[in-house]
Parts: sequence; structure tokens; C-alpha cells
Amino acid sequence: MIKQADVLVENFAPGVTARLGIGADAMHTLNRASSTRKSSGYGQEGLYRDYPAMDLTVQAMSGVMGITGFADREPVKAGPALCDFFAGVHLYGGIVTALLDRARHRPRPHRRSRDA
Repeated sequence: MIKQADVLVENFAPGVTARLGIGADAMHTLNRASSTRKSSGYGQEGLYRDYPAMDLTVQAMSGVMGITGFADREPVKAGPALCDFFAGVHLYGGIVTALLDRARHRPRPHRRSRDA
């Protein structure tokens, strides 16, 4: 499947796909034209990279819960899964941008004109 894939999307904690032997390096070996995009709760590097994440915890850590609800009460979770949704939107943007960049910069085979 990887040999024909345009994009590998991973949504694991940092390092999991590499440990399983299915990360970006393995994919690139099988398919040099492919692109890898990663989504993790708190990023691939930094202090919080190994923290487990789900929408509720990301809402709390990002301050979304602090501005939801009423000023005189405890913080409240936003109704929809906002952080999960926005993570997906940004992941989509990264994937589409990578595919567009590849399409614009990939060497194209020479085609003969029909009139030639």
C-alpha cells in the first residue's frame, strides 16, 4: 500500500511509527514521492510531547475551558470537540499544501505535441 500512497498520516504519540518500522524513513525508502504528515496532541518535540492528549485535556491546557461558561463558575468544556476539529483542519491544510507543492515542483515527462 505504501508503494502507491501519496501521503502517510500518523496520529500516534511521537516515535511510535518509527518504533514500529512504519515511519517516515521506512515510507520514503519504499516510495520517494510520498509525504508524511504527523498529528500529535502536544507536538513532536518539547516539554509536553509525551503527555497523552484528547480534546478535553487540550481544551484545558490551551485555555479554551477558561473562556467557556460563566465568570463566577468553574471552567466548562466547549460543546463540540473544538481542538480535535482544528487539529484535523490544520492536518488537512498541511497535506493539501504538500501535494500542491509536489505537483508544482515534480519534474514532468516531456510530452510531444499532437501537431508534431
